[in-house]
Amino acid sequence: MPFIYCLASEDEVLYVGRTINLKRREKEHRNKRDTTYTRFIPASTKWEMICLEEVAEEDAFHAEGFYYQFLEPKYNKKVPGRTFAEYQQSEACKEYNRKYSREYEQTEIRKEYRKNYSKRYMQTEAYKESKREYYRERCRLRQKKLHSLDE
Repeated sequence: MPFIYCLASEDEVLYVGRTINLKRREKEHRNKRDTTYTRFIPASTKWEMICLEEVAEEDAFHAEGFYYQFLEPKYNKKVPGRTFAEYQQSEACKEYNRKYSREYEQTEIRKEYRKNYSKRYMQTEAYKESKREYYRERCRLRQKKLHSLDE
């Protein structure tokens, strides 16, 4: 049967999870060998693993979600029971994307890439043809407008 557990420091809950083997899971957390977000817990943070509840297999997912909402852990990123589409609509995801986009666009590598890419693209036939077509369409619209004013 699965266990619902949390990693807690003196003043806050850091992570909520579920496992079948508590000892193995604690060892994974301590060695940072897991793929969860506990690897972001600073090494200087002292925490202990607390078993919250042993649940039936079919209730584990919902129990983990309950404890996640109740304890509000700091380092959980994936909310149990939430789909990827719901995550993308969340404020946390939107804020992360805004922050990442601003930081990424301001990097020198990105600026250099944009400069070089735009130079290369402007030299392609596709770009030149799209520009020709754009100006032809503008001329057609201007001529239509002049004809309509003459009449």
